[in-house]
Amino acid sequence: MRFYLLNYAYEEGIRADAGGFRKVWELARQLKKTGHEPWVFIPEVEKPETGMSVPCVTYPVVEKIVLRPLSAYFMMFFKPWLHSFRYKPDIIYFRTAPTILPIFLAWLTGANFIMEINGDALTEERGKSANIFNDRIHFLRVRFICIAEMLNARASKMIVTLTDGLKKIVADRYRISDRKVFVLESGTNADHCRPMDSRKCRKLLQLDERKRYIVFIGVFYKHQGIDTLIEAAPEILKVNPDTVFLVGGGGPMAGIWREKVRNKGIESAFQFVGVVSYEQLPIFLNSADICVAPFAGNRGETSPLKLFDYMACGKPVVCSDIPSIRSLSRKCGGIVSVPPDDSRALASELLDLLENDLKRHQMGEAGRKYVEKHNSWQVIVRNLVDAIDKGV
Repeated sequence: MRFYLLNYAYEEGIRADAGGFRKVWELARQLKKTGHEPWVFIPEVEKPETGMSVPCVTYPVVEKIVLRPLSAYFMMFFKPWLHSFRYKPDIIYFRTAPTILPIFLAWLTGANFIMEINGDALTEERGKSANIFNDRIHFLRVRFICIAEMLNARASKMIVTLTDGLKKIVADRYRISDRKVFVLESGTNADHCRPMDSRKCRKLLQLDERKRYIVFIGVFYKHQGIDTLIEAAPEILKVNPDTVFLVGGGGPMAGIWREKVRNKGIESAFQFVGVVSYEQLPIFLNSADICVAPFAGNRGETSPLKLFDYMACGKPVVCSDIPSIRSLSRKCGGIVSVPPDDSRALASELLDLLENDLKRHQMGEAGRKYVEKHNSWQVIVRNLVDAIDKGV
């Protein structure tokens, strides 16, 4: 089958190995390895140097605040449509966004339309604050997101969601049969993200090998819960003053978190290292004693790439006990859950793991075995293709 993989993104400075993009690359890479023909369509952003050798078509985006998203919507439709005159697709695979143009792309090309809904964008938008000056625009945006996603959902031959909870939300909200909705968790490249010698990784990153490292990686959004990690840090440092919090990524909360760290006087314990490239990802993660994902309680339905990358590297994970991850944490053996937004509970669990070498090792081994069996991209793509064969 020939797949057109569309990933909507237009933020200024975004990289092609950011989380959402990386999933598209990995799906394409595995589809190609299994004999299918994937084509990835993305804006003109920086492409990873290695590990993503799949056919790729880029399209320009107008670098203006209002025109950037509008041009991205249009070009995500127009460029694949032009491309289809030479390479007719069988499947249009679209990660949800507030546009209905992919429906027309599928209709014009005669392809089957599959939409991935990777989060509850409607609830997230409703939760954003509005005021007397922007509440009308906010209301219209929420309505447009709802209508666009409903039309896309009803036009799709199959809908892919990341969690069972999100499947129920989609089926109930848009009044469609849950038999049309297929749950496909996120995954990891278990060949790329693999256990490595921590001391060698720290040496490569020029880190102090005598320190203890708690590592986070992700886009800097408020729902990542780094505020809670910062609140927990002083209690951890009282017991283990050699602990370093290694934070990789970038985003809108970067300045706020740095300022919060400064205000608490713990700058020396936090290293904000910026965006970590795909090539450096396993080295960065393997420098950790513990990896952390302290999601806020209102994070919503999610299946984060970071959790599977953490476990693929054989690292124990401390994660917030939010509903969409609860089942995974119980099954995999590599995750310890703590109440979300509870800095004391987070500090207590991190301290316990820092003092227990055997537990960290056992959790790391269990997590690695779990993702190899259930969440490698080979398994994810095989399940996706089987579902397409049965449902489309």
